[in-house]
Amino acid sequence: MITSVNCYISTDTNPYANLAVEECLLRLAAPGELILYLWQNDNTVVIGRNQNCLRECNVAKFEADGGRLSRRITGGGAMYQDMGNQNFSFITTRGDYDEDAQTSVVLNAVRSLGVDAVKSGRNDLTIDGCKFSGSAYSHGANSLRHGTLLVATDIGKMAAYLGAPGSKLESKGVKSVPSRVANLSAFNSRITTTAVRDALITGAVAAFNARVFMTDEGCIDKNFYISAYERHQSREWIIGDAFDGDYRLYERFNWGDIELLFTLKDGVVARCAAYSDALDTDPVTLLPCMFTGLPFTRAALVAAAERALSGYNAMAADITALINTSVPDNGE
Repeated sequence: MITSVNCYISTDTNPYANLAVEECLLRLAAPGELILYLWQNDNTVVIGRNQNCLRECNVAKFEADGGRLSRRITGGGAMYQDMGNQNFSFITTRGDYDEDAQTSVVLNAVRSLGVDAVKSGRNDLTIDGCKFSGSAYSHGANSLRHGTLLVATDIGKMAAYLGAPGSKLESKGVKSVPSRVANLSAFNSRITTTAVRDALITGAVAAFNARVFMTDEGCIDKNFYISAYERHQSREWIIGDAFDGDYRLYERFNWGDIELLFTLKDGVVARCAAYSDALDTDPVTLLPCMFTGLPFTRAALVAAAERALSGYNAMAADITALINTSVPDNGE
């Protein structure tokens, strides 16, 4: 049961610093405590843990324009962020994690500013069908749920920098990024990121009937922060080992999309990559090592996928069906 809200407001706009601080805070959650982390990134694209950044972002254009590409530890999709966007993070122990209560904090904060928002789909908050917020999750020893709130983000830049496979957009029945997202300020011109930040703090205290404490960088483990910062700004973490592969399987499902790339040698999988915006990151991460070294045959890949995705029934059913319909029975 949450009895205290510890609020940390970052004054940095560097995504590598902010993501490193978030990981530091994730280690600190104690029973009965909600850590509310509020932060902003300027001119940044943040991609999900298992996404292929070269397909999700026009990297060359974005970085030529001075943007900073980054990768978070959670799943979900890519997002362009500037100073018109407000990020929030809810951090608790596993036992105190309550997704519905956290969603209510965000919805009530927005509604207190005069905007009628609702939850829609797997992780979106919308107004009149337009998305203004999305969330992603990570559950280890402690739990993290973080998200974005579009207040006055440059939607034109978002459309210019973000890219996605055609079937992803078509499956949502949309043609471009601007047609499916909107700023809160479009519905109430008086809404600012500061107002949203204050409403989130007030909403969290009210939702949990808890005391609020303001926290600063004194709680941060400096050595862990330095290590996390270096990882977040490294090209190895951000870009990874991207390659095209000899074969590509792609499809979008209710839980997210999946892209599988295979490089073959003598009919055997010599190299494999798996990319996804699924909110569950662990099963997708397992797929490449499960497929590598196997014959490129339907039976071998299906069996490996079922082992890797044990316990993730919907994902297992969809990915094995994709393999069954896309890989010849003899692998040729």
